[in-house]
Amino acid sequence: MHQAGFSIHPRAEVFNANSVIPPCKKNNIPSFTDYFIRLVSRWSDNQQVGFKISARQLFWLTKTGLLTHFRKVKIINSIRQDTLSQAVSLCIARHTGQWHSKMKMNEDTGPIPYSRNDILRCLHFFIHSGQELTNYYTAMHNIPSITVEYENTLANPDREIQRLANFMECLRVTDIRVDLGAVNIKQQRNEENERLLQLFKEEFFLT
Repeated sequence: MHQAGFSIHPRAEVFNANSVIPPCKKNNIPSFTDYFIRLVSRWSDNQQVGFKISARQLFWLTKTGLLTHFRKVKIINSIRQDTLSQAVSLCIARHTGQWHSKMKMNEDTGPIPYSRNDILRCLHFFIHSGQELTNYYTAMHNIPSITVEYENTLANPDREIQRLANFMECLRVTDIRVDLGAVNIKQQRNEENERLLQLFKEEFFLT
């Protein structure tokens, strides 16, 4: 979205502690409110600004009152069709410390053990629970939302970004040509994903 011209911060997890605390210390930013205001003022364009945010972080920003400074809030809800594979990927990332291809693995990472409970925990707590919180939030605050599926975005990014432009009323975002290769994030799925997924299916799927 940043590449297509939206006022979206190019960094990914701007509200995670490891993204907030170091720059605040480095730049003598005294509070999270000051950090938030600096982000908004720096990346606001045409009176619009957007960030990637988790459901729990969204509740937190609302509770602190920071979202009351915006005239309107809209939510783009990004999901995956294959949530089981997503849960397996989350388990691997939690084990290796590598959440995307640009990150280095933990130095002490050994063989990835199969754990049914870990996969179920990721499936329930990180995926389904987060999705339920997002739906609960939009219903409670009557906020416009749109759902974008990861698989559809990979298959036809231009079409999906145009859908978002229409939803966000970004009339200046036209003639969209998205280059996913320029994002330089490679898919990390490999034989380990397939191995863990198959072991899980053997426990839960009737053959």
